[in-house]
Amino acid sequence: MTSATGGDASVREELEVELRLRGKIYRAEKELDAKKEEIRELGDASKTNIDAEAGVAKDRNSLELGMIAGELDAELAALADEAQAARERNARVKREIEDLAEELLGRGRGTRRREDAPAPGSLADMKARAAEAEAEAVDKRMQATLEETQRATTYTMVLLLLSFLGFTLLAEGRTISSAPAELQAKSKGK
Repeated sequence: MTSATGGDASVREELEVELRLRGKIYRAEKELDAKKEEIRELGDASKTNIDAEAGVAKDRNSLELGMIAGELDAELAALADEAQAARERNARVKREIEDLAEELLGRGRGTRRREDAPAPGSLADMKARAAEAEAEAVDKRMQATLEETQRATTYTMVLLLLSFLGFTLLAEGRTISSAPAELQAKSKGK
């Protein structure tokens, strides 16, 4: 029986070791589940905190953008007011210039009519003669400038045509020295 008792003791011992191990495994699993739950709760809390901070940052950015947009709107409104005031000033100055031009040309509201010639030697007569002399001088300068421009344009066009003719003759393999003879032949043929 001792062998049976010895066998029972070893089996019992193995069972006790196995039970202890299972108990440790069970406690470790419980502890692991508890830690998992803690980690999950910490993660949820962190996510909530991060979401709250992101919401605050988003609200702050929206507020800052709103303030900047408000400032820009105010500046644009001020610029629009300044532009309107400038347009009004420009219109007023333009009217004044037109009135002065009419007065200088003798068609203003407060000046004489053309039929009523100013007395010779009067200030109005001298103004009228000075304005006419200035107008004639401007017309002469404009005419001279126009003639000079036309001459320069004609000269440039002749140079361009001669250059084109020279390049054309070179492209055809002819020499430029034969160009005047061909030009004369073409002009006689017409």
